[in-house]
Amino acid sequence: MTVLTHAHGGDLDAIQRTYGIPKEEIIDFSGNINPLGFPKRAEDALKENLHLICTYPDKKYKALKQAIGTYTGADPSHIVVGNGSTELISTFIQTVHAKHSIIMGPAYSEYEREVSLGGGKFKYFPLKEEEDFKLNLPALLKALTPDVGMFVACNPITPQAPPSAQRKCVRFWRTAKKSGPLS
Repeated sequence: MTVLTHAHGGDLDAIQRTYGIPKEEIIDFSGNINPLGFPKRAEDALKENLHLICTYPDKKYKALKQAIGTYTGADPSHIVVGNGSTELISTFIQTVHAKHSIIMGPAYSEYEREVSLGGGKFKYFPLKEEEDFKLNLPALLKALTPDVGMFVACNPITPQAPPSAQRKCVRFWRTAKKSGPLS
């Protein structure tokens, strides 16, 4: 039996061993890591609430949703929260449960993983470095066939890539909605 392992984020210890770069000097963009370090306010809040560490938090996030709703003016029943972006991505993909998906890449590996875990199939629509990661709108619209139940696009797609042009994105959504994949 093969055991699948899933690694998330960079292996700073391995980078330090291989290249001799102290891990404290590495800024890791491979995960949701704050390059500025742990916020002092968060540290203080943890210290003040350390006595709560032996209890599980509210699994439905009711107090958090209420606080966010009060702060933003949004109805708490319309607020979705999760334990990091990976949980939110997983919840969304499980909810959509598309049999066929297109993932515009390069993209965060969790999209591929979650589609596969849900039994779905996916195809990549790669934006190419040699084309400066520019969106080929006609090719994308051709790839969005009626059997595609979900299209994943991130903007910007990678830390080094520029955000897609706003006009192109608006044109894409309008055309896709008219042609069927998003209707």
